[in-house]
Amino acid sequence: KNFEIIFNNYVTNKSSSFPTGVIGKIPAYDPDVSDTLSYSFEQGNELSLVILNETTGELMLSHALDNNRPLEATMRVAVSDGVHSVTAQCTLQVTIVTDEMLTNSITLRLENMSQE
Repeated sequence: KNFEIIFNNYVTNKSSSFPTGVIGKIPAYDPDVSDTLSYSFEQGNELSLVILNETTGELMLSHALDNNRPLEATMRVAVSDGVHSVTAQCTLQVTIVTDEMLTNSITLRLENMSQE
């Protein structure tokens, strides 16, 4: 199943807000609970912007993203149980958030909303 990583990078000179730990996991499931899954990037992560634990599927962001540049990158990930393999597209979207943007923003709260 395709998935997205959306990272709102808060750029400030007051403190570091860059995430240093695991930010998520590749969404994969094998109904055979005795299988061990392995995870890999097949394409698009040549700059290692996303760090993948190939055993657990956990994802971290590279410190190369800790800058003031927005970015969108598409990658293909593969998950295998040793016999079968599936691929999915991962889209990384980095948006820059600054103090000025936060100062000049408003908060809108909507209650009792439905999908209709």
